[in-house]
Amino acid sequence: TVVPGSTRTEFHERAGIGGRQIPAAAWMSPDDVAAAALAAAGAGRAWVVPGALNKVLAAAAGPVPRGLKRRLAARVARRM
Repeated sequence: TVVPGSTRTEFHERAGIGGRQIPAAAWMSPDDVAAAALAAAGAGRAWVVPGALNKVLAAAAGPVPRGLKRRLAARVARRM
């Protein structure tokens, strides 16, 4: 499983959500995400969260109840 966070692709533009409110430091390149995924696969890891900021956010979200995560994600998506 790869949890890529914000990755610079055409996804945001095509989805009509822009991604303008995401801080520049949060974005990763597709090459960096792919390299992290391949390295994890080569190491036999089933789960990878590329990027330091993404790791922090994923760790912070871990203990949050799933329903609250969904509501927060929906709120963030509406603001984009």
